[in-house]
Amino acid sequence: MRRDQGFSLIELLVAMTVMLSVTAAVFSLMNPAQGSFATQPEVSDMQQRLRVGADSLYKDLVMAGNGAYQGSMSGSLMYMFAPVMPFRQGSLNDDPPGTFKSDTITLVYVPPTFAQTSLSTKSPSLNSVEIGVNPEPNCPPNKSDQLCGFSEGMVVLMYDDSGNFDLFTITNVQDNALHLQHNLDKLSYTAYEPWTTKIVQANYFEYYLKTDNVNGVYQLMFYDGSGSPDVPIADNVVGLKFDYYGDPQPPTIKGGAGISTNPWQTTYGPSPKTPGVNGFADNENCVFASGPTPTPKLPTLGAANGALVQLTAAQLTGGPWCPNAANVNRFDADLLSRDRTMYAVFEDGSRQYRVSEGDLVTVDYRDAEKGTRLEFNRVLLYQNGDDTRIGQPLVEGVRIVAEVVDHPSTKLFIQKFRRRKNYRRLKGHRQWSTKVQVRSILLPGMEAPAAQPSTTPPTEQTPASPPAEGQSEPSRGA
Repeated sequence: MRRDQGFSLIELLVAMTVMLSVTAAVFSLMNPAQGSFATQPEVSDMQQRLRVGADSLYKDLVMAGNGAYQGSMSGSLMYMFAPVMPFRQGSLNDDPPGTFKSDTITLVYVPPTFAQTSLSTKSPSLNSVEIGVNPEPNCPPNKSDQLCGFSEGMVVLMYDDSGNFDLFTITNVQDNALHLQHNLDKLSYTAYEPWTTKIVQANYFEYYLKTDNVNGVYQLMFYDGSGSPDVPIADNVVGLKFDYYGDPQPPTIKGGAGISTNPWQTTYGPSPKTPGVNGFADNENCVFASGPTPTPKLPTLGAANGALVQLTAAQLTGGPWCPNAANVNRFDADLLSRDRTMYAVFEDGSRQYRVSEGDLVTVDYRDAEKGTRLEFNRVLLYQNGDDTRIGQPLVEGVRIVAEVVDHPSTKLFIQKFRRRKNYRRLKGHRQWSTKVQVRSILLPGMEAPAAQPSTTPPTEQTPASPPAEGQSEPSRGA
């Protein structure tokens, strides 16, 4: 029945209550979407900075230990000193020797550079500001450009084959006098010998986690070893930890007597000298004990050709110290025992992978069940100690045997938005891949060992192929 008087006050209040409830529900559904769009730029920026930081750290870790490649004393820095250290070292705010920090790492390597020369005169004094060097091999012969690779402000590393090294920043280059000046740093060693001391441009980088609980600041920091201040790479980093692994075998002597100043060839680490240097006896140094044939001071940690052994903080801070226990740049000799594991570089699809036995690597998707063995035959490089094989383009007969571990996937979202056009599109794509574990790196004529039966309880099997069109995807997370 229709009433001419209209709605009563009670009916009006009820109608307004219903309308406000519906309106509030609509806005409550719309508000999270608006908040998500507001925070998305900040999230994207944080993810991009984290990717840049992880990529920079990875590249420097891979390059750590790369030495000079021109003139005498070319080769890895592992034969001279430890290029990876678990503490801060550079021109500013050095940690004291014997420090171990699990969230700090210092990396040293020689980048692609022409700045590579050698000492020409007896070692300068500790407070000297000039260092005499030899002309660079690739510079013009005229006296005004004989040190063409060096420049003011460059961070330079000076080292010899007995474990001594110094870092300084060039303040002036005197081509005519063949002098490099450095006013910012003092040298730690006074007995550098001419022609056996290398001077090269070096990247002396440090990464560490800055934790400020009071202000709530957690940043991945970077320091370039010079007088420049530290710079943040990524914010909101809540954890950073570095683990160290070493060769299970101590350094050993490879060859017999040679020239009088460097009679022994070692598997890694500085070679003992006759006469002795750094306060050691003849045929002795920080890693070898004196004798007719020097014997290693470091203990055996595992079987020969076995897997790398994780090193503890006590092992990396308990000595023996190189180049000796009194040097301000001393480091634990256990830091020398790393990166001698066998590895290979293989090609799959449009990408290349550097792997060792036991490594997990994600490759293009294969339609293979979990536990299936795969072989990769396009091997570009093989390295095992002194055995280096470089393909032209492939290393003939070398194979990599791997086992399928999982078929992970990554959910990608593509969003298109045009402001003031009422246009917004969101599409999704799931990219499938195959994760494999490297079981063996085989040389020609070698056979892969038999597969070991699994001792772990059975778990839910991952589908061997992506779901067909129209089927629901397995729950893997976005």
